[in-house]
Amino acid sequence: MRRAQAELQDNRLCGKAPRSAARVRAVDFPAELLDAVTHLLEQVTTARSTNSR
Repeated sequence: MRRAQAELQDNRLCGKAPRSAARVRAVDFPAELLDAVTHLLEQVTTARSTNSR
């Protein structure tokens, strides 16, 4: 993980660096989930951009 993210109450994302070098690490992501996560993120992005108009 290179950055941590949190969603704020107003739906903005807040990113920051880890608190220590020990928390910087690679995280395995199963290839089987890539299509599902990509699809979900596209839906969320579309919904947010539609709602913000």
